[in-house]
Amino acid sequence: MIEVLIALAIFGFLMVFGVIAGIDTLSRYNFHAEIDNAAALLQKARSEAINNIGGAAHGVRFDDASYIISFIGAYSPPAYEYKIAKNFTATYTGTAEINFDQLSGRVPACATPCTVTVSDGVRNNIITINYEGGIDY
Repeated sequence: MIEVLIALAIFGFLMVFGVIAGIDTLSRYNFHAEIDNAAALLQKARSEAINNIGGAAHGVRFDDASYIISFIGAYSPPAYEYKIAKNFTATYTGTAEINFDQLSGRVPACATPCTVTVSDGVRNNIITINYEGGIDY
C-alpha cells in the first residue's frame, strides 16, 4: 500500500509540473503571436504605402482598447482598412500611431526611431520603426 501511495505522489507531482509548464508555454506562445500580429500589420501598412494602394499613405494605430488598427490616409474611428483583436493580457505603450508615407514608406514622425512596447506583465518586447520605415522586432 505504501508503494502505491508513493507512486501516486510521484505521478501527481509530475502532472502538476506538466500543467505548470504547459500554461507557461501557452502564455509565451500567445505573447509571441501578439508581437507577430503587430509586426505583420506594420509590414502590411508599409508595403501598401510603398505600392501606393488606394493612392494614400497607410498607418497602424495601437491605442485602441481592443484592436490594432490598420488604416488608409488619416485615421478616423469609423473608417479603417483592417483590425486585429488584441490579446487580453497584452498592453501597448510608446508611439500610438505609425504613418507610412505613400511611395516611399518613410515615417516622418520617427526622425529618431519610434518604439512600441508590447508587454504581458511578465515579458516585454520592443518594436522599433525608423525614419526609413524599417521595422525591427
